[in-house]
Amino acid sequence: MFKPIKPTLRILDKLGMSGWFKEVAAPDAVPFRKMSKARMVGHLLDKWGMDRNLTLMVGDTEHDIAAARENKIETAYLLSGYGGDAPAASLQPEILLADMGGAACIWPGP
Repeated sequence: MFKPIKPTLRILDKLGMSGWFKEVAAPDAVPFRKMSKARMVGHLLDKWGMDRNLTLMVGDTEHDIAAARENKIETAYLLSGYGGDAPAASLQPEILLADMGGAACIWPGP
């Protein structure tokens, strides 16, 4: 359900995305150790003063979509990610992403 901080940071480095984020949250990183995914998202939204109407959570599992919905932010579901594409239709994200490469294919969700 959760990716630990070290592999998460390695994945971001490999994808060339490390500089895209002010902060990366993971359950094994303080202060997130005892937070649910939804609470981590809410904490980051509040900490950085993010406008929920201008925020999009990109995720690759149903837990990511649920955490975003609990925090009232829109979602993009990454089909090529950890969760795969099987549950995508039932999750009804606002956006579906084929991949995060330079030629990512983006289209409206179901």
